[in-house]
Amino acid sequence: MARRRPAPLVLPGCPYSVSVVQEGYCRAQADGSTLADGTVSLVLGPRLTLVDTGGPWARERLLAGLAERGVSPGDVAHVVCTHGHSDHAGNLNLFPRAELIVGTDVCQPGGRYLPTGLRQGGRYAIHAGHLEVLPTPGHTGSDVSLLVLGTSLGSVVVAGDLFEHQEDEGEWAALSEDPARQAESRARVLAIADVIVPGHGPPFQVLREGNKPRSLLALVMNLQENSQVQKTLSRPQGCFMPASASPPRRVTGLFCCGVERPLPREPCLEAEEGILGVFLGVLKPEILRHFRQETVQSLLENSQG
Repeated sequence: MARRRPAPLVLPGCPYSVSVVQEGYCRAQADGSTLADGTVSLVLGPRLTLVDTGGPWARERLLAGLAERGVSPGDVAHVVCTHGHSDHAGNLNLFPRAELIVGTDVCQPGGRYLPTGLRQGGRYAIHAGHLEVLPTPGHTGSDVSLLVLGTSLGSVVVAGDLFEHQEDEGEWAALSEDPARQAESRARVLAIADVIVPGHGPPFQVLREGNKPRSLLALVMNLQENSQVQKTLSRPQGCFMPASASPPRRVTGLFCCGVERPLPREPCLEAEEGILGVFLGVLKPEILRHFRQETVQSLLENSQG
């Protein structure tokens, strides 16, 4: 079984980054009631997408969170509501100019509903190869999740209440309309996700056998457990660049904008300019002088020493 551990609230990538605008919560009260609001995530990139809107009681908090990221409601091109509960879809009316994906319904501005294959188990592409809506029924019969490809830690699934929070075993089934279908949906998402953003808690990383992330850049990030590398990341909307550096001028392989590329015969990034070189330099500067002689894998192994 895959293990889990906390993930950052901001996952840079290119062309899309994920930023948690509002961390959801669910708190039992002494009188038997529950205080709750859903996680709200902003996917920054060519097709600006908001996943869940939170409840109407937290409208000002949502607007402030968007403004902190330089976004107004009119900038949002797509809103994905993972399901129709009020703590996830309570502020839809703030986005009349966006395409609205509420569960398996897809509606363009003006009330034009599109046929999709979501109800039949198919995916709906917001941006093919980068952003895809997945049917993940169970919590409700029409739940969906958003798959974001190419972030710093690999594939991110913004999952709504498919997962309540990181350690929700023993909790989620009691809140499910169809626990058997939800268990199937959870298993499918755990098989493809490197990071999951749950409906009522912070993101968490999915760790598979051997604790090996599937993304090479994710492996680099896992070699460090302090904030030093994080301090080199700038602009959640941008790519993996140190705050003081200009974009690399020569990239022909390995990693560019968080996307894996075939390993060439010779390293393709200048150590002082390249994304991978920056990360390795932070981890172990003395190995940079061997950058052209070593394979990337060797460098990563040396960095662990």
